[in-house]
Amino acid sequence: MKNESAHIGDELLNSSNLTEMDRKCMTVLQTVTDGDFTLTEALKLYEVLPADFMHFLAEQVIAYLYKITADATSSKLHHLISAN
Repeated sequence: MKNESAHIGDELLNSSNLTEMDRKCMTVLQTVTDGDFTLTEALKLYEVLPADFMHFLAEQVIAYLYKITADATSSKLHHLISAN
């Protein structure tokens, strides 16, 4: 069974709007997740700056949050926000 980040990654890979940096970042994420490399090793190997990778991760989180809240009603969102 795939975890959420792998699922998000699959969706992004299938997108025709991926940049070369997105593809590199996805590869970094997958190789680190699989235990093939440490994050430092993968960033160096795929020539990705840490700031670029963090930006990529932030975009993934935002896309995921948008997706899970797109169908939510305002009362569900209010409950979610007020729970914290």
